[in-house]
Amino acid sequence: MLPTRTMLPTFCSRRFMYRLMMVLALLLFLNLLRETDGLAFDTKRLPDRNGKRCYWSCSDECDDWGMCAPKCSTDCFDLTG
Repeated sequence: MLPTRTMLPTFCSRRFMYRLMMVLALLLFLNLLRETDGLAFDTKRLPDRNGKRCYWSCSDECDDWGMCAPKCSTDCFDLTG
């Protein structure tokens, strides 16, 4: 026997379940983009110090044999102009 509309609690309405599934699908899609470097910016802003804004970033460096290792750097920009 299939549940009827009166058997379901109000929070399990079709509209609620549809919206929940859409949100979950969106989160999954964004996670896949992040994992495939579509939105993956491995850059973090560090606190401003001495009039400079610094960013710390990492990227994978691969050699001719396919061995990869992260290469990290810090780039600073003068805010005083």
